[in-house]
Amino acid sequence: MNVLSPGEIVTAILVPVPDTDSGVSYKHISARGKVDISAVCVGVMVRMGRDICLDVRIFLGAVAPVPMRAEKAEAVVLGQQLTGEIIEMAGNAAFEESQPITDVRSSAEYRKKMVAVLTRRALTEARDRALL
Repeated sequence: MNVLSPGEIVTAILVPVPDTDSGVSYKHISARGKVDISAVCVGVMVRMGRDICLDVRIFLGAVAPVPMRAEKAEAVVLGQQLTGEIIEMAGNAAFEESQPITDVRSSAEYRKKMVAVLTRRALTEARDRALL
């Protein structure tokens, strides 16, 4: 589903260039690498001001009926120094927000656990990239 009216088509997608103090990371788990549908995926974008998170987006895929933002996890890190403890808390919040199902790719229980792991890894990597 989309918001296009009948007869409308998308002719362009504009993606702004990230600020120099931004970092991104995408993590996923799939049986055959990049040629397979992910069992779990997490995308993170952070914008850092020194060591404080000024902006954050955390997206989860394959763990809800549609891709979703982990807004509770975002709230954990926004305005905070991204320490190991804060990143751990964000992973736990993403775990709680996810709503996976069991299917041929993975069990719901495994997907929830991996949401926490991949959120922590992606946040850490995005933070490190932003601080380069």
